[in-house]
This record gives sequence, structure tokens and C-alpha cells, in this order.
Amino acid sequence: MWEKKNRNKVISLVITIVAALLLLWLGPLDICVHGNYIYTAEFIDIGQEVLSGQAVCIIEFVPERKHFTGFGVRTAGIPGELTGNLAISVMDAGGKTLDSVKASLDEAKGDDWYRMYFDVRLKVGSTYTCTIELEDSSLPNDALENLDSDSGIYLGYMYAESTFSLIEKALFGLLILSVWLFCISALLWSGRKRAYANQAVLFLVMIFGLTWNYMYNSLDNQNDRFYGFQGDSEALVMSAVSADHEGIVSEPYGLGSLSGETLNAYRSQYGLQGKIFRFMARYISLENTLTILNFLCCVAAAFVFSVIVALIGRKYNVLMAGCFLAVFWLSPWIVNFARNLYWVEFTWFIPMAAGLFCSLYIDRRNCRIISYTVVFVSIMIKCLCGYEYISTIMLGSVAYLAADLMSCLIQRNKKQAALILRTLFILGTVALLGFFVAVCIHARLRGEGSIAEGMKRIFEQDVLRRTLGGDMNNFDQSFWDSINASIWQTFSRYFHFETEVITGVHGNLFPMVCIVPLILFAYNYKTGKPDWNDVILYAVCFITSISWFILAKQHSYNHPHMNYVLWYFGYVQVCFYVICRQAVSLFQKREGRFEKE
Repeated sequence: MWEKKNRNKVISLVITIVAALLLLWLGPLDICVHGNYIYTAEFIDIGQEVLSGQAVCIIEFVPERKHFTGFGVRTAGIPGELTGNLAISVMDAGGKTLDSVKASLDEAKGDDWYRMYFDVRLKVGSTYTCTIELEDSSLPNDALENLDSDSGIYLGYMYAESTFSLIEKALFGLLILSVWLFCISALLWSGRKRAYANQAVLFLVMIFGLTWNYMYNSLDNQNDRFYGFQGDSEALVMSAVSADHEGIVSEPYGLGSLSGETLNAYRSQYGLQGKIFRFMARYISLENTLTILNFLCCVAAAFVFSVIVALIGRKYNVLMAGCFLAVFWLSPWIVNFARNLYWVEFTWFIPMAAGLFCSLYIDRRNCRIISYTVVFVSIMIKCLCGYEYISTIMLGSVAYLAADLMSCLIQRNKKQAALILRTLFILGTVALLGFFVAVCIHARLRGEGSIAEGMKRIFEQDVLRRTLGGDMNNFDQSFWDSINASIWQTFSRYFHFETEVITGVHGNLFPMVCIVPLILFAYNYKTGKPDWNDVILYAVCFITSISWFILAKQHSYNHPHMNYVLWYFGYVQVCFYVICRQAVSLFQKREGRFEKE
């Protein structure tokens, strides 16, 4: 036993060293590079004395990127009769020659870059000296005298590129940590400690898989909307970021459209996401801002969805957790929204996670208080980032408590039902309070200091345009069709998917995905084996998803290119779960029959 423990410790140490080396290889060392790319170039007027071999051209340069590999050279205005060798040397600030390369001048003539490779590591931001000279040059005197002022060479600075992007390095680093933790737990830990470690590994792997797909859409080549999805909305954020970078003074609103040196505020919401991303972008290079902020949104969405999957698995079962994970992973709508800076999709599902947590630990007072706080803050933050889908989001926060309440009523568990009802009321109240606080903050801006005036403007200019009311005379003609449309006309169009439901499930099958669970419920009821919990969950999630279609009828009518995502607030997941559970049940019965025979 002692020998086995020591052997496991040695193996763990080796695995730790390998993992550390891999992280260093991906990160600080950045060893894996490829190519020789010329990013910047400048014209060097080397003069007659250099061309005749009587002088040396000296310039200073500062590497702008890592992985300097040499120079690209291209001549301009140099006579074809000129021969000789072009010699370039690189020296540090102390005058020490780091490397020298020679090439025949004939190879550098023409329209294409001739690459001269240097075996030297230069530091970004440091100053270096480059010397250029012609050795063994030969040029007739008359040709030398006829040189014009534009004679010289173009010098291009050449760099290799990292094989993996910053985002890929971060994700691979997360995967390496997950594998390391799994190996360490298997070798050194046991019992509860190993179980917790394995759960942490599974959680990290879920975050890795979800984030990768949200960032790169690797699993669905039919999702042709991924690139540029809701780019016009995201531009409201990036305009605010660009304005801040350029020192343009903006209004108190967080979003806007950039016009010259003016940022025109987007007044339909407070724009909290714009304020936050604008602050974060100050510490990111402008060229990488969009990619890094997209990545952070993807990680946040993956984290929230992983929390929901874990809570579903603990509250219900592994099969339902698997269905939630598969839908979150493979839904084209979830994937498309996940990285968008305007929509900040992760804010939609935090209230659902808090409500699930509350329903799971409802008997613990401190857990209920935590849930109330999270729901209040998350609803307020969501509304400060936009009011879209707020009815579905707020119902999502209480959906599982509502399902538990109905189950307790069916089981006639009055004591538990009373606790759930009280909790449900408080949770709903704090959600409404979070919504009201956000509206007041927005209204104060909209009313230029007057909350009452701001409320009036929000109601007349935004709420009526998106919901069920409004005088057509007060709106542009483009909104008339949505105002005239019936709720049924709007609702029914969302049963005709324009995309796949999830990867591999065609959109035309969505009505069947909805109907098959109803058929299964009827069959189980007829055979005397109804599962009322599934029926209740199906109904609650259905109501949650369609609430925005009904309450915000005009918004839903005008935005079929977006609002299909509302089906994924638990409804599609539950539909797949009911179907899969029935299939598993039939398979188990058949297996049992075969064993008896």
C-alpha cells in the first residue's frame, strides 16, 4: 500500500510538471508559431554613397509584435546594371551585433518581397539599430549620376504568427487544467474529495465545450447566421467603445451610434452593458477588443448554463441534465446570441439559475435569502441592459417553484405547498422590484431628471410600440402590420422554424417535438402511469416561453429573426427530455423482458 501511494505521488508530480510545461508552452513561451508575414514596411532612401558601396545606411526600429523573423526587401528605382550583395545587420542598444544576413541584390529586384531570415529574438517595444550596406557593388558612373531621388529599398518587418489565438490558448489551458485535476483526483484522492473533484472536472469540461462552440460555431455548418448575427445591435456597443477610445464625450446612456465626432445616444434602454464594456476596453488593445469581449460573454454564458445543468441534474436526474446540456450546446439560437455584446445572453438565464437553486434548497432559509438577492440584482441588471424578453426571463426565475407548488397540491402536501407559495410570492415580488428599480434609473435619464416624465416617455415611445397597445396614428407605417396582427397570427408563426431546432434536428420537426410529449402524456394517462411532474413542467415551461410572444406581440411580430430563442427557456429541453425518457423506459422494459425469457 505504501509503495502504491508513493508511486501515485510520483506519477502525480510528473503529470503536474507536464501540465505546467504545456501551460508555459501555450502562454508565456508561446513556442508554437508559423509563417513569415510582413505587417509594416517603410521606404529607405539609401543614397548614392550606399549604392556605390562607400557608406552604410543606419536606421532605428522598434518591433511592434512578438516573433520577429527578419526583413522583407524590395528595391525601387535602382538600375538593373547594379550588382553586388545586400547586407543587413541588427544591433541592440549597446551596439552589439545580434545577427547579419546577406543576399544577392539581383534576388531583391522586382515587384515581390525577398525575405531575409534572422535567427534572433527581439523584445517588443525595445529600440534596435539596423545597418544596410552594399558589398562588392558594381555600377557604371553614368548610371550612378542619373539616379533619381526615389531610388532606394522598401524594408518590410517580418514576423511569425502564433499558431493558437489568445482565445484558443485560454480554452486549451482550461482543458489542460481539467485533465490535470481529473488525474490528480484519481491518483491521490478518494471518497467525497474525489467526488467533488470529478464534479469540478465535469463542470470545467462543460464550460470548455460550450465556450468553444459559442465562440467558433464548430458543430453546425448549417448555421449560416452565426457570423454577423445581430451586428447592428452589437454596433451600438462598439460605437460607444470607439467613442471612448477616441475621447468623444458621450451622454449618460451607455449605447449609441457614432456619427463623425458625435455619439448619438440609444435611449430605449440605460445601456449598462455599454458602460461596462467601455470601461473594460480601456485595458485592451483596440484591435482585440471585440474578440476578447465576445469571448468573455461566451465564458459567462457557458458558466451560467453549466450551473443550470448542474442544478437540474441535482434536482431532477442526469437524463434531464443531459437534455439541457445538449440543447444549450447545439441550439443555433443559443449559440448565435451567446457572444453578442448587446444582448449579453448570460444575463437572461441568471434568474433561472437562482430560481432553480431556491427550489432545490427551499428548506434552507439562508439559501432562500441568497436566491432573493440574486434574482433582484440579476433582473435589475438585465433590465438596465435592455427590456427584451423580460416577461419570459422573470417567469423563468419562478417556473420551477411554480411546478413544485402544483406537484405539492396534487400530492396534498399542504405544509410544503405553503412554504413554496410564500417563497414564490417573495421571489416574484423581488423580481418585480428589480424591474421597477431599473425602470426608475432609466426614467430619470429619459425624463432629464424627472422620473415621472421619463416613465411617460418610456411607456408612450417604447412599451406601446412593443406590446399590445398603441394608436397607429402615433407610429411609423412600418409598425402598422404588427399593431394590426392578432396574437394568434404572431404566436403561430413561431412554430415554423427557419433553422434547425438543434444541430441535426430539422426545423420542420419542431411541431412534432412539441406534440409528441402530449401524445406520450395521453398514452401514459390511459395506461394508468401518468407522471404529473413531467406534465406540469411541460406546461410551466411552455407558458414561460410564449409569454413574450403574447405580451410583446408587436415586438415578436417584427422580430422573427431573433425571437425563436424564447423556446429555449426550458421548453425545448423538457420536450426532448420527455421523449428521451419514454424511449429509455421502453428500452428498459424490453431488456427486462429479454432477461426473463
